[in-house]
Amino acid sequence: MVLSLDGQDIRRSWALLLMPLRPGLIRVSTDRVWRKATVLTGDIHDGQWRTCETAPAGKTEAGLVVNVGPDQAFCLLLVTESANASKWCKAIERAMNDPASLL
Repeated sequence: MVLSLDGQDIRRSWALLLMPLRPGLIRVSTDRVWRKATVLTGDIHDGQWRTCETAPAGKTEAGLVVNVGPDQAFCLLLVTESANASKWCKAIERAMNDPASLL
């Protein structure tokens, strides 16, 4: 599952939340030119985002590639520019604690 956190179409979003159900490659076609696309693997614990791992996202001409390892299946993966990661971690916290905030 892929969710755009900034309300943009997934192809134009600067903040994607991936929720993989199994290991493998996730390819996201994007219209954006990413500079430092980063994947933060984490989860929500006691209402707060907890980052377990940070890695760069792969880039192709068509968009982004995220390699989901066995330990990342069923985790939350935030894909964003590294400079904006904190902002989107807080947005995930808000959404998990108050789902109506997504509207």
